Amino acid sequence: MVQEGRRGPLEKLRKKRAACFRSVALLFMLSMIMVADHLPSRLIALGHAESVLAGISIRKPYSSLKDIERRWGPATKAAESQDRNPCEQLVSWSLNGVIVTASLECDAPGSQVIDGVQVEGTDPNRKFATGRGLSLGDPLEKAYRTYGRRLLLSPGPMGREILIQWRDGTELNATVTRDNRIVKIQLLPQSE
Repeated sequence: MVQEGRRGPLEKLRKKRAACFRSVALLFMLSMIMVADHLPSRLIALGHAESVLAGISIRKPYSSLKDIERRWGPATKAAESQDRNPCEQLVSWSLNGVIVTASLECDAPGSQVIDGVQVEGTDPNRKFATGRGLSLGDPLEKAYRTYGRRLLLSPGPMGREILIQWRDGTELNATVTRDNRIVKIQLLPQSE
């Protein structure tokens, strides 16, 4: 009976330690989530940030919707922002097995600029590439040759996900399938 009495306080101590450990682990995970929008400095890409995808520029001089429509024709789908701001919208083109989506926002009153571009699908002709030549259908190794090894590679639902981030915050995200082909590329400018 004396041993059970001792075991009781020891058990309480173990439970307190476990609860304390869980609290510290939770705080650590929350802190990681809060800084997850910036890669560690050892993974920040070197050189100039990518600025073009599918011929669409996300930097000054920005591509305009008219520029894109001259290149790809009228958008096949357009959606306004949820807050009904007429200047902000998503526009898409379905072009030979590739869906190109551009996010537009206001730069100056009434002036729309491209705030992000995504291409997804199969592109045997390599027409929907980044400014440096990474295209849908390319293997992961092409991303390494094009942008270097300072990137984050993580598991994803289709295979692997690539995140390349430059010092100014510009991001290039890509999805690589299990058969080692890029099927989606997204280019986002630095957030301000």
